[in-house]
Amino acid sequence: MIKIENWVQQKQKETGFGLVKGFLFFLSRFYQAGVWARHKFYDLKLLKSQKASIPIISVGNIVCGGTGKSEFVYKLISDLKRDDLAILSRGYRSKRTGSSRLVKDLEDGDEPFMLQKRCSKIPVIVGKRREDSSELGAKLGAKAAILDDGMQYLSLKKDLQIVMVRANDPFGGGFVPFGMRRELKRKLEDADYIGIHGATGLQNYELVKRSLLCYSRAKCFGTRYCLDKNKKLIGLKVGVFCGVGNPQFFMGELKKLGLEIIKKKILADHQIFSSLREFCDESNRLGAEAVVCTTKDYIKLTEDEKSLVTPIEIDMEISYDAEKYQNLIEQINNSVMR
Repeated sequence: MIKIENWVQQKQKETGFGLVKGFLFFLSRFYQAGVWARHKFYDLKLLKSQKASIPIISVGNIVCGGTGKSEFVYKLISDLKRDDLAILSRGYRSKRTGSSRLVKDLEDGDEPFMLQKRCSKIPVIVGKRREDSSELGAKLGAKAAILDDGMQYLSLKKDLQIVMVRANDPFGGGFVPFGMRRELKRKLEDADYIGIHGATGLQNYELVKRSLLCYSRAKCFGTRYCLDKNKKLIGLKVGVFCGVGNPQFFMGELKKLGLEIIKKKILADHQIFSSLREFCDESNRLGAEAVVCTTKDYIKLTEDEKSLVTPIEIDMEISYDAEKYQNLIEQINNSVMR
């Protein structure tokens, strides 16, 4: 979807974009109708959701990427401090097919593999049928499961729903491919908690919260990214490549850490950097003292390529309404204990 967004932004600079924009809006209406019809089938019980044998905590979003969803899953796991949980993922862009399985390596998808590396004490399970994944988690001893990117997965009932939104564009400017939204606004009423990610200040956060509460009675809290402060990099000239949902944040935070960016490359989300060596060579010629990237980009590199790059961890912290987030942690713990 990042590729679509970049393509639309490029077309806006060209003459005749009005016609392209109209065509994209026309296509988005079909997408919206499909989303509405799918929900209607479930409402009328023509399609049914299955109840898992363990509580399911869904973390999802209403737009395509850039809301901090995967980082929030890791934060949840870290703050819950439990080893009796499982993470369920579809395994986006997985090169393996078949039944639900434990994440083994990068072939199972970059985000599940990254979560498996960071949450080594709990199982990360991938598979298209999340119902089967939840049962595999239960067999492995999990007393509850975190369903990553679960809002659009209607075949499995959720005991708790958390929705992440971007503070700068909570509704994505319309349905894809005209905008970045992939869910009906009214489905926010199903959310128990909403994380408002990346607010620029308290006023921005409160304005976004007010707009969301027109559709939902969920408890809201704010989140923001923070970078692992690698002291060895502070003050250095660096080359940077980045393939995440919100690359602008990463670039901005590097500057705040005192790094001087002399060459950069923005990749599409999940994209593998096929010309890394050329990028590193060019960065070095320009005077770079290091080449850096996110850990999500780093895990996709070969062992030889990893020796050329320094990864920087992106973490998440609670910025506003921390007590609501603590309520969420307590509610999950209580559901596991029951």
